[in-house]
Amino acid sequence: MNWKNVWELFKINILYSNPQTLSAFRKKQSKNPNKNKSAYKNMLKQQALTILLFLFIYLFMFLGIDYKAYPGMFSFYIAVFYVISLIYTFSAMYSIFYDSNDLKLYAYLPIKQMELYMAKLLSAIGMGAVFMAPVFSLFVIAYWKILGNPLSLLLAIINFTILFISLIVASTVVNSYLGKIVERSPHKKLISTLMMTFSTITAMGVIFYLNFSNQANMNHPNQIVDKLKVPYFRGFYDVIINPFSLSSFLNFWLGLVVIMFLSYYIVKLLVPRYYQETLYTDKSPKKMTKTRTFKSEKQQNVLIKHHLSTLQNATVIINSFIMPFIFVFIFIGPALSGGLSLSSVGLESFGIFMIVGLSLGTMVALPTSLFSVALSLERENYLFLKTLPMNFKGFIRQKFLVFYSLQAGIPILVYFFLGLFILKINLSL
Repeated sequence: MNWKNVWELFKINILYSNPQTLSAFRKKQSKNPNKNKSAYKNMLKQQALTILLFLFIYLFMFLGIDYKAYPGMFSFYIAVFYVISLIYTFSAMYSIFYDSNDLKLYAYLPIKQMELYMAKLLSAIGMGAVFMAPVFSLFVIAYWKILGNPLSLLLAIINFTILFISLIVASTVVNSYLGKIVERSPHKKLISTLMMTFSTITAMGVIFYLNFSNQANMNHPNQIVDKLKVPYFRGFYDVIINPFSLSSFLNFWLGLVVIMFLSYYIVKLLVPRYYQETLYTDKSPKKMTKTRTFKSEKQQNVLIKHHLSTLQNATVIINSFIMPFIFVFIFIGPALSGGLSLSSVGLESFGIFMIVGLSLGTMVALPTSLFSVALSLERENYLFLKTLPMNFKGFIRQKFLVFYSLQAGIPILVYFFLGLFILKINLSL
């Protein structure tokens, strides 16, 4: 294997791993075209900074629990971050292996199958490494409290490497089978959008849950209840306590054998199959030709469908709709975790509540709102739209109302439920 080729291919394929980051970088670069910055270096830098941030944030978060006495919580935290990393790694792999559609470009170049496959694999693991970083902090803290000597750091590195390899292997197998199904689906774009949206919401939801749980444990350290031990992940605790026990054999050593078997399976079968299916198989879904009568549809319905087609872009949904929600929950999260109740606050605080409401509204109403992005995407259609027998001003007004109802309507419902039933705010406020 020529690692120089792998590195050059890696620099190209990492650009497909996170379309949102690449889109933001290109937008920023367009404002300063004179600055020649490398896109792949920017993505590597951002991933490295995020990994370090997660590493240190959760290092301090995990310090408050003695995992020697709570093995179930230890295995539960590993499982949670493992699942998040699996979702993100699969999402990145799908974008790199299938959405890129670049395999035919390399077919006639002197590049080995394994070199390209390895480059694509390495360019995808950065997304998973971000959410696996807290697991390394967890290993270091837990093993130090169990063993109490410098050997714990070495064991933490070894076991984390094993767990991370298992993540890569599992993601590769899932991507090989599930990605192939999605690629052949007639609703490929919609499914791809849902996957990216689901991965973002799941990751953020779990992080909020862990933050709330950690806050509750710090407030009531004597009331911590251990969780059930999660199979396989508990093996990273059992092997430290007693490496030759039956539990260690079933949850750690047996898992190690499965990882080795799947690694062999990937090299011998999945790599050649990926080339064969991608290059020589017709991936387009078969369509049956049938005669159907044409029914005229109202112009308004056609235009609304045209407006909503913007929502099939995962980058737009995440950056314009989900991220503002995340900012707001980061702002009010600590108050929710402390069990804050505002039922006793009266109408004399109306002004304060209005200021807070305006602040939350400002967080949601970003320059990259759904309407502004959807309107900017009509730039290429401008001349065509002007030739249509319709009121262009009415078209813009309708587009605004459709996206305003989504951008503002859903947050209003969420905040209304949150304020009325969780924070118990007076209905007038």
